[in-house]
Amino acid sequence: MSTHPVTFRGPGPDALTYEGVLHIPDGAGPFPAAILCHPHSLYGGSMEVGLLKSIAEALAAHGWLALRFNFRGVGKSQGHFTGGEGEMVDILAALAWLEGQRDVVPERLGLVGYSFGAWVGLRVAECEPERIKAVVAVALYLGLAPSDWLADYRRPKCFIHGERDRQVPIEEVRAFVARLPEPKTLIILPADHFFIGREREIGQLVADFLATNV
Repeated sequence: MSTHPVTFRGPGPDALTYEGVLHIPDGAGPFPAAILCHPHSLYGGSMEVGLLKSIAEALAAHGWLALRFNFRGVGKSQGHFTGGEGEMVDILAALAWLEGQRDVVPERLGLVGYSFGAWVGLRVAECEPERIKAVVAVALYLGLAPSDWLADYRRPKCFIHGERDRQVPIEEVRAFVARLPEPKTLIILPADHFFIGREREIGQLVADFLATNV
């Protein structure tokens, strides 16, 4: 596996420039690929979060190319935090850039989000079911999600949550997932919102799910 810092822009004359890191598997491509979306930008979230690094490394070890990147206003990415709407544009920019890479199989793209990144990522995936083939939401932030959110979203989706999560109680996640259409998977681990010490385990779970469903 190798890692490479990258920069990319969104479409249009007013587009922002983003920074990211590409994790490339050993061997010859093209490879399936995944976008990794970080936690809340105003609470220390960035592409450098250890859990995202572990997920990216696990994906690369299983033959997947992984792009983790900073949302607008984080690190060297341009712009300012918007609460979700602008961050959806950021993911679309990352998606378009990834689709254009010669080492990527554009028909095999997944998305992984952690906390706020899972919430924003699922919103994008719901709008782009033909481009994003499966989603993994780790410690999903539900925010002000409407009761019918994802009611018609039928792509494979995996939710990984800690049973001791104080930010988003597991009961809320159980109820949310229960009303979603298949295919869906809910994995509950003995952990809180941060999964300290379980980073590699989650990386393996994510890699296994995407390999099976994309």
